[in-house]
Amino acid sequence: MLTTSESLLVHSIEQFLTPMECQAICDAVDRQITADGRAAFEGERAVSVHAVDGMSTRDVMELYEPAGRLELFPLPVGATTVLDEAARRALPHLRSLFPSGRRLTSWIYLEYGVGQYITPHIDMPFDETDPDHVKVAGVSITLNDGFSGGDFVVETCGSPDLWEEPTDGLRRVREGADHTTQWYKALPRTRWRTRMAAGGLVMFGSQLSHSTEPVTHGRIKKVIGFFTN
Repeated sequence: MLTTSESLLVHSIEQFLTPMECQAICDAVDRQITADGRAAFEGERAVSVHAVDGMSTRDVMELYEPAGRLELFPLPVGATTVLDEAARRALPHLRSLFPSGRRLTSWIYLEYGVGQYITPHIDMPFDETDPDHVKVAGVSITLNDGFSGGDFVVETCGSPDLWEEPTDGLRRVREGADHTTQWYKALPRTRWRTRMAAGGLVMFGSQLSHSTEPVTHGRIKKVIGFFTN
């Protein structure tokens, strides 16, 4: 069972992927983007990994990614095979820190260009579309170097206003922990920035606020996913 401490933990693996594995993922993704057209995953994209009740997909995208981003899922087999093998290698280590987790899954490929970023939000552990698999933590894997800005940010908060009353032993973050609500935007938070080298993985508990800084030069390529039970 997920614990509150797990849901607020931050960890990293500095060489989760080798340089050859990073290149293999990028090559597999590039082939799909070339075949289907970049616009289908960027400017003309009509789907998003984020959803908010009562909001259209377009409005959600403008809220979470105001300047846009490239988003591709599901990933081609050539990419998931590499990621799944890296996950297999890292699993014993990750489970020693996040014992509720069993698997790394839900791989999503992202690119952020100059001026692009993701706004602060909390992913939340529980997903109505997949209630049997609790999100223990999120992961963010950097695939390339040669860019500026784009730092990954985790936010901590000591305010009781972030939390609901505990009901089953787990302290749960309030619904609406994103820029759709004024209470969340007004919440005092401390920002912790990191920049991982290519191949590095950042793991962050599923009740931690997180975001990225705008890219100022080049493009950052990354894969995100979840550690689930």
